[in-house]
Amino acid sequence: MTPIAGFVDEMVKKGGLILLAARPGVGKSTLASNIAGNMAIDCRRRVAFFCMEMGSELFAQSIVCSRAHVKGSALRNNKMTSAEKDRITAIAQIVKDAPLYIDERRDWNVAELVDTVREMNKEKKLDLVIVDYLQLVISDKGESREEKLENVARGLKALANELHIPIIV
Repeated sequence: MTPIAGFVDEMVKKGGLILLAARPGVGKSTLASNIAGNMAIDCRRRVAFFCMEMGSELFAQSIVCSRAHVKGSALRNNKMTSAEKDRITAIAQIVKDAPLYIDERRDWNVAELVDTVREMNKEKKLDLVIVDYLQLVISDKGESREEKLENVARGLKALANELHIPIIV
């Protein structure tokens, strides 16, 4: 188990809201996708990933490429060695079989997101929820951007506490 998976695995037992915050372009989405992949594949935890910034196919490709140690550009341009193609094929099947549930809708409001997570949790008994990324969740409350983000974070924190599962945003 990787150190990050171990950390998140401990958080699975506690629940709560975990905020990944940094300036643009430093890898927050990559970290979130790696956490999702590690938890679903290595730890066999049931993970819901709401990827509002990239489509589900691109998200799955990023996990496969990361685990296969193949550059995404090599996959997209079909410029891989036969060994890389074999690794991609094998890992793609592993990712496909993992308990990783991907939703790529981009127009969530906080109430819809909360209801969807509740329903998914009833069906799948989720261990972890990841929302990438917070600024794309729409809030009807608040005037300023900060007030809207605070409302979304408050709703997700309440949900994490209610369901006793961690939510990473």
